[in-house]
Amino acid sequence: MSTDASSTNDAKRQRLDPTVLEVLELSQDMQNRTGRILSDEMEYSKFRGFYGCTPCVAIILWQMIDASKHLFGSPSPMSDLRIIHFLWALYWMKHYPTEATACAIMGGCSKAIDPKTMRKYVWFVIYALASLEEVVVSTFQLLML
Repeated sequence: MSTDASSTNDAKRQRLDPTVLEVLELSQDMQNRTGRILSDEMEYSKFRGFYGCTPCVAIILWQMIDASKHLFGSPSPMSDLRIIHFLWALYWMKHYPTEATACAIMGGCSKAIDPKTMRKYVWFVIYALASLEEVVVSTFQLLML
């Protein structure tokens, strides 16, 4: 199998059904902690501190966005959206950093990302999550406010 075909298959698999382990590995890279294996409890704690939710919740939200892709028009970033872009948005919403800081951190161990690329995916994911409000937010909790 050629490298182009295998990278395409990896991107499709990453987009459709990431495992908790894959999400944790991507998170470790973004946090510049690659190769440092901690206990599951510590990894989950670090993930939650960095993104504001557990890896399981992140995967569920990711799958919900993927299932609702028909809601977005055809010229949208949804066609090449990957789980790492979703993690960028979770990080952005949790910490709301400056653009320069966000681009440096979101690049992880490799390098800083382009601000235009960051804005493209982060805001798309934020709007996609907002579109899930009716499904995710309980009306009972709204009545209690």
